Amino acid sequence: MNFEQLQDVLKSFEGKEVYLHTEVNPGALLRNIRVEIEQAHLSGEGSYRLALRLRYNGWVRTESITHYSLDARGRVFAASYDEQNRIVTLIQIGLFPFDFDEEAS
Repeated sequence: MNFEQLQDVLKSFEGKEVYLHTEVNPGALLRNIRVEIEQAHLSGEGSYRLALRLRYNGWVRTESITHYSLDARGRVFAASYDEQNRIVTLIQIGLFPFDFDEEAS
């Protein structure tokens, strides 16, 4: 995982309204939440903690990130997986709403 690249992409969202999708399995889901990111932080070694400070004092934090990808639309997809290759945590960030009927490109 390229820590510097992901950190740079996260920093590019600072000061912008974005759409956020996050899941924790089992049990939690937020879909297409519109937020403004004040600060983005990435920390750790090997598995990472991704934290987003939101306007009006909110925070979103995702633990144990081990994989990420960027698509042609500039969206970030970051996740962690269990030993059976199932998603444990997932966060997606983009400038436009996510269409969950489409395949990620």
